[in-house]
Amino acid sequence: MTFKELYNNNITYFFWFSLFLFVGGLLLDFIPFGSEFLFFNPIKVPFFNYFFRFCTLLGEAYLYVIIFFYLFFTNKKYAILMPITGGLVSLIVWITKKTFCQFRPYEYMDEYDWMKKIELVPDVFMNSGDTTMPSGHTLSAFALFTILAFIIKNNKVLWNTILFFFALMVGISRVYLVQHFLKDIYTGALFGVLLATFVYLCFDKYLLKPKENIIVNNQ
Repeated sequence: MTFKELYNNNITYFFWFSLFLFVGGLLLDFIPFGSEFLFFNPIKVPFFNYFFRFCTLLGEAYLYVIIFFYLFFTNKKYAILMPITGGLVSLIVWITKKTFCQFRPYEYMDEYDWMKKIELVPDVFMNSGDTTMPSGHTLSAFALFTILAFIIKNNKVLWNTILFFFALMVGISRVYLVQHFLKDIYTGALFGVLLATFVYLCFDKYLLKPKENIIVNNQ
């Protein structure tokens, strides 16, 4: 499978992702530093606090494990994509965070007097240090849900839209919870989709197609 074929098969997903990159790029250019947090102040009510705390969990490693076992018993040939993708996500997050070394929003609270301006979500631990770029949760979510979009063959428009929405909600949750800047989730999403595309194309070329050829030749 070529990238063009993969793109055409998942054109809805890539449409939403392209729209995200376009709108996100405009926001990065025009909104003041840190103002993305102020946008969410009016809706920080218990319902959305719980909703986005749940959404952020979709970017954690346990979901890879759950989907691995589901695929292992339902569509075994795709199960190997979970440990491969999850392992590469961990490696890329570690390398990029060490490379960029940019401070999290918490480190700017005093400098920009954000403690008085930004409403924090109760009972959420505020991560600190120079580990903000990129958002690991966002990178993980976009890698996982992009892979799933590629795997699912039926109702592509519907599933492409749903899975992109899941990934996007993880990214938004990181800003809502004041754990990351917009630039962090933007970068994480970009790295996640690029990684998923690379992994799936390699899987199709080196693991999936050779096995299918062996089956055909033995018939």
